[in-house]
Amino acid sequence: MLVRNYYFIIQVGDSRVYLYREKRLHQLTVDASTTKLKNGRMKQYLNNYLGKSDELWFSCENGEILPQDIFVICSDGFYHYFSENDMRQYETMIRKKQRTNEVCDILINTMMERGERDNISVGFVTV
Repeated sequence: MLVRNYYFIIQVGDSRVYLYREKRLHQLTVDASTTKLKNGRMKQYLNNYLGKSDELWFSCENGEILPQDIFVICSDGFYHYFSENDMRQYETMIRKKQRTNEVCDILINTMMERGERDNISVGFVTV
């Protein structure tokens, strides 16, 4: 949620919100996952998500919004292969706003080409 010059995030699960500011990506949310050893390999398990139980804990974050900030809201299928360089490459198109859907489609296809097999969702909020 954006209110005046501040952002407020309430999150559960492993989808993430990033802040792109001054050519740098900053992860704003905390994943609700645990890493465990299974069959000799380290594996991540989601330990808090909607539908798991009646009790949930939420990650709450807030901060000041500055001119030119971009928020990236995405699923784990997106951020596994997403980088700061990707953001820099498409920053101008995202800022133009009329081509945001095209950028999302391009980036989702790029993540699939890089090997992602999980569900992929992404959205951008420009200030």
